[in-house]
Amino acid sequence: MIESDALACAIDEAHTLATHRRLLELWMQFGVLVYSPRNLRFIDAINAQPLARRKLWQAAVASPKFRKVHCEAAVCDSLFEGESEILSLASQVDLVCLEPTRACAYYLENDEHGKIYPQAGMEICRFDCADQSSAFSKEKEAWQQMIYVGCPRSTVWETRFEGLSLHAQHISIVDRYASLNLVERHHAGKASGFEIFLRLLNGLDSNKTRKKTISFFVSDLAPTDDVVAIIRRTCGSLLRNITSLVLFSAPDHQFKRVAHDRFFRFDGLVTSVGRGLALFEEPEITANFSCSLAVDRQGDFERNVERVLRPASRMRSVFDFG
Repeated sequence: MIESDALACAIDEAHTLATHRRLLELWMQFGVLVYSPRNLRFIDAINAQPLARRKLWQAAVASPKFRKVHCEAAVCDSLFEGESEILSLASQVDLVCLEPTRACAYYLENDEHGKIYPQAGMEICRFDCADQSSAFSKEKEAWQQMIYVGCPRSTVWETRFEGLSLHAQHISIVDRYASLNLVERHHAGKASGFEIFLRLLNGLDSNKTRKKTISFFVSDLAPTDDVVAIIRRTCGSLLRNITSLVLFSAPDHQFKRVAHDRFFRFDGLVTSVGRGLALFEEPEITANFSCSLAVDRQGDFERNVERVLRPASRMRSVFDFG
């Protein structure tokens, strides 16, 4: 959440523009803006900025690549007037970015860029130091690390995929071996990684998450009809937060050129996941693997991977509630 007055702060425009660019980059990759489109002061603050900054913010607020959550409590800036008012939003907000003068006058020492309230699970920081906040630093650090043997599946979900899933409207999974793993585990009486992933999606708070469409790209190593039948049989009760699920079964040789790695795309964010859906199969991780996050700025991933696999695939609509 951002205080409106923070957008107007500008001692040196070149420095200020760079500060705003850094925050917008972090917002696009790791953050979710909590705001109210009815907060006219915030909208006016965006429109009152110099041209370069104004264009950046107007584009970000309009773009679906920048994740946003509407919060009616943010309809006016009076909630920034006291610590108790700010902390009252702790259940909805992790980081509050304040205009630097206000932050230092009421909340921070002169040498502090931010303050954490552990019991509330919230952080207050200076707007111009948002890139140094603990909230963003933890996200960046998490995605710079590998996932190691013994790490609980629940931790991987909570630190990597829960937030991405919560705010995504479309999820694409590109996993060459997922169909074969799904069939083999079903015959062994075990839940597949795909089934467990759907369970986790099903567990998201339906009052906070968006309904999702899922595209599932696999190779034809397993018969498509068998894969569809198993998904319908095992996952039919796991669709609370899903409007449609479409399976694309492509010839295996296509994956050698188009998608040798395994990927999850959450709207405009793409994760490269070394183990693919298999990472969810056991309560603890059984093999070390890499897991990175990138912004698909111009839709390159969808264009060069999904749109190449789609026409080569046998497509089956597994569930459709649209």
